[in-house]
Amino acid sequence: YNEYDHYEELAKDLFISQATLKRVMTFINKCFKPHGITIKSRPVRITGDEANIRAFYLFYLQERYPDDQYPFDERIRVFSKDLVQLFMEKFPKDKFNYASKMRLIRYVAVSLLRETKRHEIQHEAIPEELKTLVIDEINRYYNREKFEYIFKLKLTPQLYQGLFLQYINNGHAFSYRDYQERVSLIKENQEIYKGLQKTVESIASQFGISLSNSDYLLWRLYNVMSIGARLSITPYVIYPNRKILLLFNQSLKTTILSQSKDLFNQYVPRVAEKNEAYFYEFLYLLVTHWPDFYKTI
Repeated sequence: YNEYDHYEELAKDLFISQATLKRVMTFINKCFKPHGITIKSRPVRITGDEANIRAFYLFYLQERYPDDQYPFDERIRVFSKDLVQLFMEKFPKDKFNYASKMRLIRYVAVSLLRETKRHEIQHEAIPEELKTLVIDEINRYYNREKFEYIFKLKLTPQLYQGLFLQYINNGHAFSYRDYQERVSLIKENQEIYKGLQKTVESIASQFGISLSNSDYLLWRLYNVMSIGARLSITPYVIYPNRKILLLFNQSLKTTILSQSKDLFNQYVPRVAEKNEAYFYEFLYLLVTHWPDFYKTI
């Protein structure tokens, strides 16, 4: 997370030779290239598509570090928790459990880290329906002056949106009602939601699985899958864990697995074509949020 003047400094910190470091960087940049990301050598820093860079950090941290033990400056840790606590009081209509709260803190910490290094992210304007809420959140933030003094950043509505961009946009729905009244007005969002709806209803019909409270299930599925549709980089580090958990800890019936995958690929192509990882994330959500599906498999 540090930025170095040149490879020599980084190689010294990693206790490896410059030749080894250069070989590693060549391999990493080859992996990053399809996602518009590269690690430059002078100075040594990660550059390119900022949304994908932040997503990469998030997936990596989720895989490699225990909750709340991320390698951030203490000030970033403290203020991220502050901002998340404030955010949770107003925006989400669904209760956060410990895991989802930690994911949110991790997301804001990565965003704040990148913003303090002046790596801004290009994003759409704040949705009109959320502007007043954003301004109210900023105005009632008791540590605003301290935040601005320490990080030398004005906590504007645009910066606040950048810190919570995964949530404050035209694609994320804070509730099923929010999806109906605001998010569903955008054609691309409708396509993902209806595709997920067809997939779930087809699975329920083909295998005789009871489907109750489908609005809640589809809303949760939509919020996760819509992120996959917007990002180029995919959760490679999460994918093996999800697949292993599903295939080895559960006695998944081969027919259900293969047909669910076919349906997902058919009805949600915008997400499915990104990477196979998203199907296993979808399946994981079915297992954890659809009790009758879990019983059937």
